[in-house]
Amino acid sequence: MRKYSLRHLADSTLRHDLKQLIVADRGNTALIVAHIAEFQDRKLYLEDGYGSMFDYCVRELGMSEDVACRRIRAAKAALRFPIIFRALADGRIHLTGISLLAPHLTTENAEALLEAAFHKTKTEIEIMVRQRFPKRDLPTVIAALDPAPGPAFAAPRPSLVPALTPQLVENSSALARVDVPVPALTAQVVENTSALARIDPPAPRPVTPLAPGRFGWQLTVSQETQ
Repeated sequence: MRKYSLRHLADSTLRHDLKQLIVADRGNTALIVAHIAEFQDRKLYLEDGYGSMFDYCVRELGMSEDVACRRIRAAKAALRFPIIFRALADGRIHLTGISLLAPHLTTENAEALLEAAFHKTKTEIEIMVRQRFPKRDLPTVIAALDPAPGPAFAAPRPSLVPALTPQLVENSSALARVDVPVPALTAQVVENTSALARIDPPAPRPVTPLAPGRFGWQLTVSQETQ
């Protein structure tokens, strides 16, 4: 444990060592991505009894699901565009940035997109991506959120959502917006309120860039506000 007790270090030493560790970590990250890329290309995970590289990373290597996804996505992109390895190693871009860019990289735009993303934060890259590849506005949906643990799709009390109809979902401008796949939002789903009784949106951030000058908002309100 003494290895991790650093109170004895001078400020200058701590500052220097932290920067050096970050440099080393970036180099290691690039090497990990390169190994994942080659491991996946050879399909060695099948020999070890796993159905996918994702399962191997999570269950054999002990990565979290989100870390495994980012590294695998970066590995696939870097096989096509090797500049990604060098950019990760020297800190010009981070794994999250590569993960955001990967679905949009082509032979024609990869160099320009990567260069535009260098030294940008996640939020800045998200905005840049949506400026170049805009998404449609989020559908407007209203749904009662179960305040306490219970059945996965418990029917809402009528008093909470008295006017939940397809027309209300389609037309109301005062409804909270929830990012759900558009194809799943049909009149049948809306009429069957038990399927909308509980929506568990991802927690990270309530605001998502969609297009130039357009942002998706997600919020939870009290019954009084509703």
